[in-house]
Amino acid sequence: MEYTYTIELPDNWNQEGEGRYSSDSPWAWLTISSQILPDGNTVDQFSQFVQDDLQKDWWPNASLFEITSIEEDLTDNQPTRRIRYRVQESPEYCIVDVEELVVVAQILPGNPHGFRVKAWMCEDDTANYGQVREGILESIRLLTKPAGYYRQFISVNGVTVKAGETVDPAAVEAGAEIVAAMLSGRQDIVQCMSRRGGDLAIIPRDQVNTDLPEFAHLSGTMDFTGRRRDTFEIRGLGGVAGQPVSSAAEEQLLGNWESQHPWYPYRGLMATHEYAHAVQNLCFAQEDHEQWNKFYEEALDANLYPDSHMMADVNEFFAVFSTGYFEVTWELGDDTTREDLKDRFPMIFQALDEIYIGAILPEIYRMKLSRPR
Repeated sequence: MEYTYTIELPDNWNQEGEGRYSSDSPWAWLTISSQILPDGNTVDQFSQFVQDDLQKDWWPNASLFEITSIEEDLTDNQPTRRIRYRVQESPEYCIVDVEELVVVAQILPGNPHGFRVKAWMCEDDTANYGQVREGILESIRLLTKPAGYYRQFISVNGVTVKAGETVDPAAVEAGAEIVAAMLSGRQDIVQCMSRRGGDLAIIPRDQVNTDLPEFAHLSGTMDFTGRRRDTFEIRGLGGVAGQPVSSAAEEQLLGNWESQHPWYPYRGLMATHEYAHAVQNLCFAQEDHEQWNKFYEEALDANLYPDSHMMADVNEFFAVFSTGYFEVTWELGDDTTREDLKDRFPMIFQALDEIYIGAILPEIYRMKLSRPR
């Protein structure tokens, strides 16, 4: 089972995407998102997570940002915090009035779910349309429903590793072990990944990326190397803003390949590489981006690893060095160890160590595998 919701919207509101609605009159938006929380997480803890990075998540360069009130409430008999805040992106735009409900639902056994229901409009419109917004927020009801595509779930540090019913549970457990290691370091990143829904989905060995619900819209498209995303050529994708879920293939996590699967010499490579993309895309601070952009530009100037895909952009650069840190890649040289990385690239190693803080993958994911015949 999983959670869904119902909400009552006026006639002039339109659905713009999953959990996203808008109105032209007045100019207004509504978004609804949810995530699985760590066991025992309370509404106060979840609300604090939301507040801590509220400005960074939405308008990091806003000329005005202030939280005006935080109130305790109930939404559909579930504990709620109502957070009101004002934002002005720059002086030429209106001051935006935002009201957000932060709800923790514990209807089903297992880990609680956190919901964020966010409604905003220009501050000048609240006198005429504020009651409309209140009615929308008051109408939300949380429901349970049979699970859709995903039937297996493991919660790890506030994110979820998930898979359809045909996937070997051992692959889900493997994904969870890798995510647990990668999210055992810097706490701002750990909390951000939880808050932003940085889950890991397992691709069944007989399906492709675009069979997963989050990636279905990529069918027929190609990545930067010219490979089609709806074929067996690509066995994982990293989370990005707006679509925070990453993916990794069942056979890769289990170390079992068949003729249609591309082969990689480490079980932990694909999940580590793709989840590193999510860490960078979703939760890097501005200083992290600046630091890794500098590393990448210096590597380009030095002609480091010419013709390697890791030099395509700073994202691939960070992901490959992350797999080097966790000792699951050949792309930095055969049998590269963490000590090799420290000796050859001390500044990069230090930056990685500040993110992952010494985390180690279980040996089973770091053992080099023989190429299948």
